Amino acid sequence: MIRNLFFLIILVLGLGLMQYHIFDGKNLSAAFSDDITYTRIKNQLTDLNTRLQVVSSKLFSHTITEPSVEEDPVEEIVPDTKTTDRSILNSDNILYFTNLERTKRGLKTLKFSSKLTRSANAKSRDMFAYQYFAHTSPSDSKKTFAYFIDNESYSFARISENLAMGEFETAQQVVNAWMNSPDHRANILFPDYREIGASVQTSRMNGDTVVMIVQHFGIPKNACPSVSESMLESIQSIEQEAGLSKKTAADLEKKINAPNSNLSDEALDELIGVYNTAIRKYNSLVSQFQQFSAEYNSQVKKYDDCIKSLN
Repeated sequence: MIRNLFFLIILVLGLGLMQYHIFDGKNLSAAFSDDITYTRIKNQLTDLNTRLQVVSSKLFSHTITEPSVEEDPVEEIVPDTKTTDRSILNSDNILYFTNLERTKRGLKTLKFSSKLTRSANAKSRDMFAYQYFAHTSPSDSKKTFAYFIDNESYSFARISENLAMGEFETAQQVVNAWMNSPDHRANILFPDYREIGASVQTSRMNGDTVVMIVQHFGIPKNACPSVSESMLESIQSIEQEAGLSKKTAADLEKKINAPNSNLSDEALDELIGVYNTAIRKYNSLVSQFQQFSAEYNSQVKKYDDCIKSLN
């Protein structure tokens, strides 16, 4: 066999991955060339520039070591799901009057969430412990209300918080006060909220005994179309396998083009056959990668569009 014989080599000009993050969604974007190139075996294999960068993050996720503080006893006013006396100030009545305001306007009622209730209780205890009344704890600037929600493993698409403190006597007084405040009213009447947790606690703040009321609103993450993590794993696996195929082909090419090679024509023929098999495998993997990435990107776009519509 003649060494400078032409061989069919299919080259794909680059396998690229780019990730961007929108509202906790992940997107992979791949650019490929559909060119099929006929070339001599001595030409170098087009470089496979593969970088798969997956950023997985949660909104407001932090790990904080709490300092030791002296705390006044906090009395939690436990919700009674059988409450019929609406004059009582407890979290059950906070939920009742909140939903009453929503139903008056034709909005869906909010469902009780145990996770959001626990986060609201934790936020209230933190405010009493550090003697503050705000959405962010003075103990750490990253310790927003979302920190407490995140600690309860509540996966969300959107969350918000309402706070009230003072000498309130009824739940209706509290909800009325929020409804007279534009920002708090907006949270109560946000049409897409689905779940709520509330806390009513009493303790001392700056020397006075006060009632602290916390509302946490949430849209659970599963309210939006899911993004397949298994597909992402498949993309990563294909990327790794394609990289190995490229390396195999590159190593074979070096042997084929070695200047002082003592290979017989028969041996060279066989080596070139193995080389072209590796190239075909590589291109097949690229095709799979392209298909999977397109589907994954479509899922991410639907998720991102859903999240954007909720903000």
